Amino acid sequence: MAIHLTRDHSGTMRHTLRVNGQIIAVDASVAEGGQASGPNPHDLYDAALGACKALTVLWWANKKQIPVHDITVDVVRDDSQERSGTYRLQTNLA
Repeated sequence: MAIHLTRDHSGTMRHTLRVNGQIIAVDASVAEGGQASGPNPHDLYDAALGACKALTVLWWANKKQIPVHDITVDVVRDDSQERSGTYRLQTNLA
C-alpha cells in the first residue's frame, strides 16, 4: 500500500490524497490559510480513530456471526492544550 499526497494548485493549501485508488481532497481551514475544501490532517486523524473502532466492531461481529444493524461512532476533539503537548479524543460507540 502507498499513500501519496500531491499539491493541488487550485487552492492555497489544498492537496490531493491518494490511498488505494481512492482520492480525497485535503485542505487547511480558512483560519489556517486554506479554503476548507476538504478535511484537514487533524480531521483525518480523528476520523481514522472512529473508522477503526467501527470497522473493528463490525469485523468481530461478522467473525462471531453476531448480527449488527447499525454502528455509530462519535469522536470529540479537545485540542485546547495541544500546544503544551496534550491532544484529547473522546469516542462514543453505539
